[in-house]
Amino acid sequence: MSVDLITAPTRIVLIQKKDIMGFFNIVTRIGAVLGAIVLVIGFAGAKGAPQEAAVAALAIALAVIPYVLARCVQMSRDELLAEQRHKDILAALNPDRKPANPAVQEVTRVHLG
Repeated sequence: MSVDLITAPTRIVLIQKKDIMGFFNIVTRIGAVLGAIVLVIGFAGAKGAPQEAAVAALAIALAVIPYVLARCVQMSRDELLAEQRHKDILAALNPDRKPANPAVQEVTRVHLG
């Protein structure tokens, strides 16, 4: 199996962050299901519009809050990966600059001689 030296540390970061993302994806799905259940049961037992509004707000909160947290984690992960890739590209283009990833220095030395 061939491993690209430039992206190997990025893959390690992805593997570590996939566990976190998997957890947040599961929590988001559970929140959506709980929100739907609360909405159906709440509407069935509501005796007026104010109760229906309160149940709807609770159901939305159960679904939206975990989703927003998951998106925040995903966006921070994507930003971290993009920053790492930019550093690696800059290091590969400028051999005098110390690379963020030591593997880039080896690849640059091999390609540039």
